[in-house]
Amino acid sequence: MKVNILSSANSLIFSLLFFLPSFSQHSFQAIVTNADTKVPLPGAIIAVNDLNGKLVAGGSSDLYGRTRIGGIPEGEFRITISLLGFISDTLKADFPRPLGRDTLWVNLQPKAFELEEFVVSSTRSGNYVEDTPLKVEVLGGDEVEEKSVMQPGNISMMLSEFTGIQAQQTSATSGNVSVKIQGLNGKYTQILKDGFPVYGGFSGELSLMQTPPLDLKQVEIIKGSASTLYGGDAIAGIINLISKEPNEKQDLNFILNQTTLDGTDFGSFFSKRNGKLGITLATSGTKQTATDVNDDFFTDLPEQERASIHPRLFFYFDDDSRLILSIYSGFETRTGGDIVAINDQPDLFHTFVEKNKSSRNYSTLQFNKTFHNGDVLTVKNSLNHFNRSIENSSYKFKGVQFSSYSEASYLLKLAKHDIVTGINVFNDIFTENKNLTIYDRDYTHFTVGGFVQDEWKATEKVSVQGGMRVDFQQQYGWYGLPQLSALFKLSDKFTARIGGGMGYKVPNLFTDEAEAVAYKNVTALPFSLKAETSMGGNADLLYRTRMGDNSSITINQSFFYTQIDQPLVLRADSLINGVISYTNANDNITTQGAETNLNLTIGEINLVAGYTFTDARRHFDTVNTIMPLTAPHRLALDFIWNQENNWKIGLEGFYTSKQQVSDHTSRPEYWTFGVLVQKTIKNYSFVINLENIFDERQTKHEAIVIPPVNSPTFREIWAPPYGFMANIALRISI
Repeated sequence: MKVNILSSANSLIFSLLFFLPSFSQHSFQAIVTNADTKVPLPGAIIAVNDLNGKLVAGGSSDLYGRTRIGGIPEGEFRITISLLGFISDTLKADFPRPLGRDTLWVNLQPKAFELEEFVVSSTRSGNYVEDTPLKVEVLGGDEVEEKSVMQPGNISMMLSEFTGIQAQQTSATSGNVSVKIQGLNGKYTQILKDGFPVYGGFSGELSLMQTPPLDLKQVEIIKGSASTLYGGDAIAGIINLISKEPNEKQDLNFILNQTTLDGTDFGSFFSKRNGKLGITLATSGTKQTATDVNDDFFTDLPEQERASIHPRLFFYFDDDSRLILSIYSGFETRTGGDIVAINDQPDLFHTFVEKNKSSRNYSTLQFNKTFHNGDVLTVKNSLNHFNRSIENSSYKFKGVQFSSYSEASYLLKLAKHDIVTGINVFNDIFTENKNLTIYDRDYTHFTVGGFVQDEWKATEKVSVQGGMRVDFQQQYGWYGLPQLSALFKLSDKFTARIGGGMGYKVPNLFTDEAEAVAYKNVTALPFSLKAETSMGGNADLLYRTRMGDNSSITINQSFFYTQIDQPLVLRADSLINGVISYTNANDNITTQGAETNLNLTIGEINLVAGYTFTDARRHFDTVNTIMPLTAPHRLALDFIWNQENNWKIGLEGFYTSKQQVSDHTSRPEYWTFGVLVQKTIKNYSFVINLENIFDERQTKHEAIVIPPVNSPTFREIWAPPYGFMANIALRISI
């Protein structure tokens, strides 16, 4: 009996050992990259099939191009790697794989022609722009490069490429510009750099004019409330400036630019990764001579000197973990006003000179850890210090802002859900020189918030994104901000989106109205003020298709609506008393309208047209509800002929319809036109750009400066103040 038992046990053990390999499970690991640039490719689809074509296992690559697929039995299989815009690759693999061949590098070759797609970071899920329920508009690398050559000193021209966005000059002396989205004031737009809010509050007023574009990879814009994702200041939307990152291939660029209005720009960008260490370094410099175009003895372009340096260090601990340290430092002086007093010496008649001095310094630190299942842990912090002084013959202003932002978030990747949750803390402190003012305008804002967002792929055709943020602001209390968006892939050519959300903004005296008067006689904000709150929605229909191997057409029709309750507005008696003071209006602000975009590509020819209709109204205004400085009709036309690696010729035209100013009087419509010619020879690109070639400017219709010249006031800027300008640029790429 014992012999039989032992014999049976030995037979069982032998059988298990014999059959165990047949049921053992193996895994496949790979890193998917672009064959040309070696840049990792997220979102690649990996399918493991047996020799009969039956699917055995599958998965996708993460943000860094990595994938790990388990549950593969022993045997020989075909593995197919595919991604939109790239030629699919199929290989054979035996499992178990030989030692030393655990991870496979897969290089996908780009297709000769494909509709351009972008991976976006502003939605926090890291998916392709075509797959996100929340609509994100992206200005890609080629467009960013083109605009950085046309205007190397700042990003205001770059943002004008987006339909529904208006770069509005707010000061005749400093030349400052704010960005309006869908008719809403610039204070409702949040500008981010790599997801960090380093341009808020006091430091936001000169941000567009102090942000060089040379180190940008792409620009992402979300129109409509994005407060659920990024907190306050995002009622109109967000502009997220995404920086370039280093790879194994060195990137070295220089730009030298000269304008006909005596402006000079210089910029450089370097990036390189070597093993576990990577670096990018961007530098820029601008010098502009004070320029009076219309001979009224006042500057249409202020005298300007600016320099900045922006290094970023990347530490790659392993394939799954990295730390990014970024430091920015910039200094600027702007001098506008009476050009005689600027170029010579002030006399009894020519006395008015306004000098702006500012310094901007910030640091960001970000740690990312990606797990094998695709989950991502992100911890980040930013510190921002901004100093600005304004001085003229009768007035001085000086203030300092310190702000900090900290966030911890976790992206959970499930089969059909991308869930991100996190907490952040924002601190904003403004301190003014008390010897220069009778007003106590200092403030301290402390906000802590938590958020959760679920991007759910309900079916192959339907995706839904829902989110909720809860903020506590130490002065204004609690805010709950829900957001819901949905994507419907109606067919291979038609896509529809619909969404909406809520937002809020705490009162802040740094508005376009205050900037226009250099904060002179702007009173402190009363404690009785309430935060502005908003709700809004949008919908759009997208049609796009290829027409042959090298042609395509894209048509996008969208509609938007936003309502702002308790808006912060000027008191009715402000101008009568000679001061600027704020109150909450007793009615709301609404903006509604539609955007139409057409993009047609035929071989080397690209035609782009964008039309925006905006109906923006101040319902608290009993005299006229129309929002000042908001043209109801705007049209942008672009024609581009791009002969690859040789010539590029661009023609553009912009139409702005009649609009009202603050005194409710109307201003005429106008067109501006531009021409761009670029010639590339090996590593050198030569650019000639003619801006506003028919010299359309406001001073042809009315004077901007209102006498007396020794103590002037200024009209609102509703058209280009300096007219025609040409620039010649040289770009060197090594």
